[in-house]
Amino acid sequence: MEGDDELLVHEVEVKVPPKRVEWMTALPPESKQSARSNKNAKEGRGDTSVWTDTPLELARKANTHYLEAYNEAAALASNEEENTKRMQIWWINIIMKND
Repeated sequence: MEGDDELLVHEVEVKVPPKRVEWMTALPPESKQSARSNKNAKEGRGDTSVWTDTPLELARKANTHYLEAYNEAAALASNEEENTKRMQIWWINIIMKND
């Protein structure tokens, strides 16, 4: 079509998300405890993902946690329905035996 050549000649600018520099995503090495420090203190840092996860990783983790909680709640609700049906059948059997 007329004018297509003009549109195709211009380069399309693609936006690339900025990458974080390594010092922004990595924690410094742990220092050894001094001789006078509390000997009962926990060793190691534990989970450092709060400091090092990217926003995309945080979103994925949040989504995973949501789905796990949803599935667990659905399973509990299903079990509750089954238990209610069993109790109803049990009561019906007791009432029928007493008649």
